[in-house]
Amino acid sequence: MHETEFHSLSKQLPLVFRIGKQTLSFAVNDLQTEHRILFEPYTVRSGISMAANLREAFKENGLLLRKFQKAQVFVDAPVVMVPVEEFIENEAEKMYKYVLTDCDNIETLHYIMPETNAVALFGISKDLKMVFTDNIPNVRFIPIMQPVWKYMHRRSFSGHHQKLYACFHDKKVDVFCFNKNRFKFTNSFDVSHPHDAVYYIMHVWKLMGFDATNDELFIMGNIPEYEWHIENLNRYINKVYTINPTAGFNRAPATQVKGMPFDLITLFTKG
Repeated sequence: MHETEFHSLSKQLPLVFRIGKQTLSFAVNDLQTEHRILFEPYTVRSGISMAANLREAFKENGLLLRKFQKAQVFVDAPVVMVPVEEFIENEAEKMYKYVLTDCDNIETLHYIMPETNAVALFGISKDLKMVFTDNIPNVRFIPIMQPVWKYMHRRSFSGHHQKLYACFHDKKVDVFCFNKNRFKFTNSFDVSHPHDAVYYIMHVWKLMGFDATNDELFIMGNIPEYEWHIENLNRYINKVYTINPTAGFNRAPATQVKGMPFDLITLFTKG
């Protein structure tokens, strides 16, 4: 893409950031690249904060030097889900820090999801947030799972049986399900030991009262020891399905981008 053309687009398109606990990446629509998306993982230096890493990236990364005017920042952080009718904005921080006590130097943010009548409360380091607002005029912060929640909610209306979803990412598994236009359950579990995921998924399955013969489990994302998980989940649940982005998204360009996480593939493919 010519320099002037990209400079023009950088004023219109949002640059997408994905912030994990120890990972940082950028993505933007770019019709001149092979897969129509430019995706760049950034090498995070250990020993310094994510805010310091991001500050360095803004100084040296060619994509960030394009001076984008808008950004969507997807943050991997604990989420407290609140029914929209119970959400009071000036009490959000109090509620979030009541549920999650380890919140030093954390600013509480919220993201409204009208399709599920819910508000996601989540947090971001104040230092990290300041780096964004110092460098990009229009920044929107979003929970990292939002594209997946949105897409799976749309899918949940198909068929007649209840569905549980499990999304693997960043050494954790997010488990969730819906009841029409509401979350019925959502939580995130640490799976530093990959075999723990089966325990958490089955715990939620039983808690929700799902039927092992007729109800359905959908798993997706960066699934460690895939064959082991399928084999062990099939011991307890008859209908276990994997959502493969390449097949499920009709080989959309985002599915061909090497290293792109499932949540970003879903964002660029399904919105």
